[in-house]
Amino acid sequence: GSSETCESIDTVLELVAADGTTILSTDDDGGINRCSSIDPSVDGEVRRLPAGTYFARVTAYSETIPAYSLFIRYVALCGDGAVTGSEECDGTVNCTATCERVQVCGDGHLDFPESCEDGNTTNGDGCSSTCSVPGLQGEVEPNNTHSEADARAGGSQPVLITGATGFSSTLATASDVDVYKMQLQAPQVVRLESYKGGLGRCMSGLDSILWLENTDRTLRESDDDGGLGLCPALTLSLEAGAYYVSMERLGGDQVESYLLEVAFQSNAGTESEGNDTRASANPLSGPDSVISGSIPATTDADYFRLSVTQGQSIRAEIIEGGTKSCSDSEMESELALFNEAGTELVSDTFGGQGSCSMINGRDFWYSEAGNLPAGNYYLRVRSRPDAAAGKETFDYRLSVTLR
Repeated sequence: GSSETCESIDTVLELVAADGTTILSTDDDGGINRCSSIDPSVDGEVRRLPAGTYFARVTAYSETIPAYSLFIRYVALCGDGAVTGSEECDGTVNCTATCERVQVCGDGHLDFPESCEDGNTTNGDGCSSTCSVPGLQGEVEPNNTHSEADARAGGSQPVLITGATGFSSTLATASDVDVYKMQLQAPQVVRLESYKGGLGRCMSGLDSILWLENTDRTLRESDDDGGLGLCPALTLSLEAGAYYVSMERLGGDQVESYLLEVAFQSNAGTESEGNDTRASANPLSGPDSVISGSIPATTDADYFRLSVTQGQSIRAEIIEGGTKSCSDSEMESELALFNEAGTELVSDTFGGQGSCSMINGRDFWYSEAGNLPAGNYYLRVRSRPDAAAGKETFDYRLSVTLR
């Protein structure tokens, strides 16, 4: 037996085609410590390989390796009747010879080019008879670069964000990026949120990142899983001007459809003191709204009243309202939701951008704020009880979405 471990050796592993030259996949440190691993759950190029001969080549990254062990196993074998690994099916109806499902709208399986799948072909229920979401604009390729986004924005059918809208789009390859231009005529709080499988849903399969850049193409903010599941979302207070919104995948290589929702939140003005109790809470209405407030002392708490219809969920988020930044961890807030009886349903400190708070009732972690009975509910904003000095007072905006 050898005493060599993945801490003392550094390997490089390659999968080579039958010609002995073409490298299909390569990895350096994807395994334990400095050892290598090629795994079809991560490396899409080794999925659904055609029958034939392949070679695994092991080399040293730098120094010699006295001894190593190589483990090879099938993760999936198409045709054996068992659905394993990355197989979508095996030997069943509407299953291809490479164990991929044939897309059939209404079968309950979300397959490209479907943008939604509710298990039926009925219109009028949010997912059409062709498994598309009504009322959304399609992207126009090519839109991989800022200059291409500029061209799409000025085209005969402009792809330009100037207000609340939505897109039904596709990331076709591992390197595909979708860039959209946004033009604001006045300061605006904008919520950008991506979905997979229909509006308000985030089915597994697509891990992506959402970018917002200034007109000079410098990064303003990004997010990879601030929405539902692994879907990204950003809520930002923006000045008038031009911006670029981009969607990019973080992993995988198969064609994936997604939906991008753009909401321009209505301005509910500024909090009215004193609103330090539920009885004196400021009313807040509308499906997408934002109100400004301030926490000038650790003893201050701001309450806001929401009227919720049966089955609605609350998404509430603290964003910057002054010079202090959430992303730079300059403000430490706490956001809590109460019912009419005064019972605290759920609270959050760091669930939003940076050090700021968010409650998302459609997310598992905040399910107490989802599928609510009809009635009045109350959001409380205050500084964290253990906030660091200098971060316990701040100006803020409270963004609220009822859906």
